[in-house]
Amino acid sequence: MNLKPLTCPAIATIAAAVTLALTACSGSPAASNAASTGNSTAGGGTSSASPAAEPELTTFICAGSNSATLLQWTDSNDDLSGTYEYSSIGGQAPQEQVSSNSGGLSGTLSGNAITLSIGFEQPLYGTLDAPQMTLNVPQADGSFQPGTCTSGSLSDWNRTVAALDSEASGDNNTTLQQQAQASSAAAVSQAQQALQNAVSSLESDSASLNGNTQLATDINQMKTDYGTEQNDWQTAQAQGSCSDGSLGADVAQVGSDAAQVDSDQASEQADVDSLQDSISSLQTDISNVNNELSSLQNLGASPATATSAALAAGNTAISNAQAAIQWANNQANTIDGQAHQLDTTAQDYETSQGC
Repeated sequence: MNLKPLTCPAIATIAAAVTLALTACSGSPAASNAASTGNSTAGGGTSSASPAAEPELTTFICAGSNSATLLQWTDSNDDLSGTYEYSSIGGQAPQEQVSSNSGGLSGTLSGNAITLSIGFEQPLYGTLDAPQMTLNVPQADGSFQPGTCTSGSLSDWNRTVAALDSEASGDNNTTLQQQAQASSAAAVSQAQQALQNAVSSLESDSASLNGNTQLATDINQMKTDYGTEQNDWQTAQAQGSCSDGSLGADVAQVGSDAAQVDSDQASEQADVDSLQDSISSLQTDISNVNNELSSLQNLGASPATATSAALAAGNTAISNAQAAIQWANNQANTIDGQAHQLDTTAQDYETSQGC
């Protein structure tokens, strides 16, 4: 049962408590029947308790789940004088630590009735029936709650404070592990989402690249314009005349057709450049997918998104696009060369006709 004193004195910044029976102003109350003693620490410091109990020194320990109080006194004709030491776990995990307060103790003993003053606004009354002592501790609502303390030794006190240290350390470690697990889970979730996004981009860009037929369109246009040039050359041969100037006009048209083929080739090259950019983007997509896979592997997690098919499709799309570029460039160079050769042939023909 956790108990809280009614009030605390002006010195209550370091007021002690009988844990589960007594509580300092600075801490949550607690009382129990556990008995133990030891070095009280303030963040791991040294207890103010004596290294060893003198024979006439009476020692009681009031221990709880997260705090403990050491009471020590000498008895001079039923007048008690000594010290108390209060150790408790404070702070929030993962920064819990054990702190210690101490002060003077006074009291009286009449038969088995005991009165102790240990930093509360009023004395504590109870009974002493060795090896136990029960003290009535005032609560905030005005009531009293009994708290039991047990006769012990400094070795018991040391073990009690060590247990508090262990409890604080355990709380801190547990919280740190929980935080690490939460951080790892968040990192895995983020990496899984990043992988899903990377695969989606890869699939989309692969489909777009595979569906790009612009180079074939460019080559067909060059073939069409070269065909027009061939027709105009045939017209020049069949109908052109130097006398009326029609041959010169027809030959000029052949030259214009050849220039159009040049323009077509320039368009084809621009589309090649655009396709190269698409290939670079797809290569980046593949790299992103592999990077996210590595991130998940480093986190010890398996990918939640399938990647093999998307990576294979991406590499195939790149190979197809590179082959299409090589084919289109070869076609474009051949057609443009034929167009220029035909233009030269037409001009030579005009000259041979004496125009």
